[in-house]
Amino acid sequence: MKGGKDVSVIGSEEKRAFTVCIGSAAGGTILPFQSIWKGKTINSLPKTRNECERLRFHYGLNEKNHWSNLKTTQE
Repeated sequence: MKGGKDVSVIGSEEKRAFTVCIGSAAGGTILPFQSIWKGKTINSLPKTRNECERLRFHYGLNEKNHWSNLKTTQE
């Protein structure tokens, strides 16, 4: 873009993608949110993990990418 310039944003270095899955049981009960993150260990998860788990969020890890797969769906 001609004449364009970059604008600095605080915290822009920590961009990470993830997928959130929401679901319900057959009876209509809403299940806890599940967020899928790329990684092999809990070190791949965000630092706010404990607070989110208190709110009943569930975390899933996928070694290849941040998309849901059979393993994370079964969790």
